[in-house]
Amino acid sequence: SRSLMPEYGGQDGPHPALARSYVELGDMGNAGDVLTEFSRLNDKDEWAFGELARIRESQGDLEGAVNALRRIPWVHPYDATVYDRMADLGGQAGDWTSVVASRTALLALNPVDRAQALYELALAQHSAGDDRGARTSVIEALEIAPNFEAALELLLEIREGDDR
Repeated sequence: SRSLMPEYGGQDGPHPALARSYVELGDMGNAGDVLTEFSRLNDKDEWAFGELARIRESQGDLEGAVNALRRIPWVHPYDATVYDRMADLGGQAGDWTSVVASRTALLALNPVDRAQALYELALAQHSAGDDRGARTSVIEALEIAPNFEAALELLLEIREGDDR
């Protein structure tokens, strides 16, 4: 029971099992509370942060989901899927500063499709109101892939905005 070992933060302790039980019962509120408490005891448990993010997202708390995901890179900094998920959730929440930061981190991880990563960064920068940065990123994407139609369209959109 959690009352017997309230400060134990191991994966074999009561918090993860209790959180899983609440999830199985569909009680996401209590599952989230237990995982929040657990993540205070164990700041290195990727599973807990990912599960807490999933729960917060299911509750419509996109900011809470992003905040939970932000803790994962401190444990595992090279997981591109985490940055991609943070960018997606940040975009859904309209937090373009967070999306730009996540897309910049993804780019730093040297993605296979660098042109696509630059394009997605440019989209985030444009949405955040940073058209200078967006222009630089989209031009760099076009240097890699000159016929990248979506990037060409974004560049035109940015340039049309400059003319206004």
